Amino acid sequence: MGEPTIRDRIKVVQAQSILDKPTPPIVRENLMLLAGLYGAVLDEHREADIALAVVTVGYVDAGDAVNRAELRAKVTREYARAREAKDTETLVLEMIRCGKEYLRSLDTEMKMLSV
Repeated sequence: MGEPTIRDRIKVVQAQSILDKPTPPIVRENLMLLAGLYGAVLDEHREADIALAVVTVGYVDAGDAVNRAELRAKVTREYARAREAKDTETLVLEMIRCGKEYLRSLDTEMKMLSV
């Protein structure tokens, strides 16, 4: 078996967030990992959108109206890939936001305890 995919690595971080009680060092490590993977997620999203556009243009060129071409494109593998890429981007951003907020809340809590 080869190296884990980007999506596999994101799923590991997601599972740690859900199943384990996250500690600040783990959250910081995961934030760094997610930030590093985010660029690759954006690249995949862009490539998937282009592949979907090619399919849609193919249907238009074959004589379909644009709205019919878009509907036909939604049942292709390219659409599924584009949707997964978009969902992955949204998930990564939300996980980054949550991790940052978690660390911020811990910092606030520590400041309140030291007063």
